[in-house]
Amino acid sequence: MAIQELVDEVERSYGETQERMSDPAVYNDHREAAQVGRRLKELEAAHKLAQEWRAVHEDLDAARGDGDLRELVPELEERIAALEEELRLALVESDPADAKDVLVEVRQAAGGDEAALWAGDIYRMLARYAERRGYKTELDPTHDQTDLFKRHSGAARWAYNWGLQRKIETFRATGKTVSRFDLEKELVVLKHSDASWLSEVASRVPTEALQDLETAFQRFFRKRRGQRRYGFPRYKARRERFGSFRCSGDSIKISGSHIRLPRIGWVRLKEHGYLPTSDVHLVGATVSERAGRWFVGLTVSYVAPHPAPHRGTVVGLDLGLTNLAVLSDGTAYPRVHSFKRSANQLRRAQRTQARRKKGSRNWKKAVRRVALLHARTRDRRRDRLHKLTTELTRTKSLIVVEDFQAKALSRNRSIRAPCGTLRQANCCGS
Repeated sequence: MAIQELVDEVERSYGETQERMSDPAVYNDHREAAQVGRRLKELEAAHKLAQEWRAVHEDLDAARGDGDLRELVPELEERIAALEEELRLALVESDPADAKDVLVEVRQAAGGDEAALWAGDIYRMLARYAERRGYKTELDPTHDQTDLFKRHSGAARWAYNWGLQRKIETFRATGKTVSRFDLEKELVVLKHSDASWLSEVASRVPTEALQDLETAFQRFFRKRRGQRRYGFPRYKARRERFGSFRCSGDSIKISGSHIRLPRIGWVRLKEHGYLPTSDVHLVGATVSERAGRWFVGLTVSYVAPHPAPHRGTVVGLDLGLTNLAVLSDGTAYPRVHSFKRSANQLRRAQRTQARRKKGSRNWKKAVRRVALLHARTRDRRRDRLHKLTTELTRTKSLIVVEDFQAKALSRNRSIRAPCGTLRQANCCGS
């Protein structure tokens, strides 16, 4: 079967199976729901590969027709060939004797209809309501841990710049690009030779940096398809900020007041009890620095409960310029001029920075002062938005928000400054 026909067949089968799973007759029949759920689980991996193959194939067609992007054609062709092989392997039927799905295992323990009931309920709970959520909170590291943060951030920045340089040099020399997997193999060799200092940081940090580089190239390429425009990946400069690094794996642990990061150990949290400690799967953690303060962003996957029906107040939310938000019942939330509170201080701090000799100690102090004032302004704005959204979600059952385009308002010169200081998009979670 041709690959195009195979992709179409996978998408058709996956859609039909999803429709069957949504059928009330199947949903209420635990035995049939377990069988359909098993089939849907088998097709899930192949469906993801088929979607990726179609997206890469569109990118390849666009690259062949655009002279500026023909340099990416060899890499895209290699990726398509790898996806075709993975897709065919994903559709190979397994031996029924070796099947270890939930239904078979539970039947051996409980047997009969009870097993089918458990299998159907477990699958519906996991497949339908599995979601991801992000948490971000401030860290309280020691001086030694701060040095480790800077070392890991430097390793991530070095790996990113090294991968970018390798891609550029290889293309100029051979006309072909280097895949992320090849760069990872070269990085392993460097750890045992010229870049032995990489062994002092967590192994996943340079790898995740190469993944970020791959994502940057994909975004630069796909800007041609009418999406958001991204420029060509640039080198990361040390002078801009300490940066960030990302790590993943089972070595990330959370207690009530600490988080354990690989190669760093337990780090104290300034906000106790905010990060989840149970009933979630830890996907990864990103440590970043802003104005001299270190933060950790945690991504978790969890099983969401059944959504409760809305039985309370239903309101409409209108974002504006005179007021931050106005509800359909007449309640108005006034604007908070977070920037004006520190505008004079920021003006004086920037003048002080301009008078200092660039690169001197006093100049670095002035830079930190300016960054701190910007961070305080941002924190005031975000605090106001968090309080507003918390109040609305706790008092209203259903909130209807308009399709608001802040960028369209910013084109008007008369309202550009007020619109730029509101950041209403954060209120809607975008």
